[in-house]
Amino acid sequence: MKRSIRNPVLRNALFALAGAVSVFHILIVTVFLVDTIYILAVDLMVAMVLIFCMCPASKTSPKERLTVVDIFLAALAIWVGIYTITQFGQYIYRLGEPTILDIISGSVAIILALEATRRTSGPILPIITCLAILYCFLGNYAPGMLKIMPTHYGEPAKPVSVTGEATGFSAMEVHGIRLPYGSGGILKWTSCRRKNFI
Repeated sequence: MKRSIRNPVLRNALFALAGAVSVFHILIVTVFLVDTIYILAVDLMVAMVLIFCMCPASKTSPKERLTVVDIFLAALAIWVGIYTITQFGQYIYRLGEPTILDIISGSVAIILALEATRRTSGPILPIITCLAILYCFLGNYAPGMLKIMPTHYGEPAKPVSVTGEATGFSAMEVHGIRLPYGSGGILKWTSCRRKNFI
């Protein structure tokens, strides 16, 4: 379900935003050398802004204009993107000791990503993601082989090796790996679903 925005200023602004990201990608491949986390932050921010502006929240939502909720979610996506871009340099030095704002921006980013995924792909992927997140926090109560060490809210994720041991982590492992794999899976799921393969 796509929104047909009648306001020409907003429609042109969204078109310009999508075009600017395309130019940004051409420039970072040909002219500039940019750290991957900045590219991913810009991609996620712009994708979520476009999704919240172009995809209505439900079938009963207005199809020709934005709602207050859409504008609020787009503004939150911009804040998360700007926070990530401006704070990443400091964050890598305090890795393992996130501030309250780090935890808030990460939590908001997860909630926004779940809502953007729900709007574009339906409820199944967000439900599976929420179950996986709950398993991280409640997996220590699971029986037998399903039992895991508990995760505490605000604790940075540590990549696990094939043998199950926690490994040392770098900023790329914490930030840069999950977004490309996750977004690739979402894009594949969406394209398959739209082509009626599933």
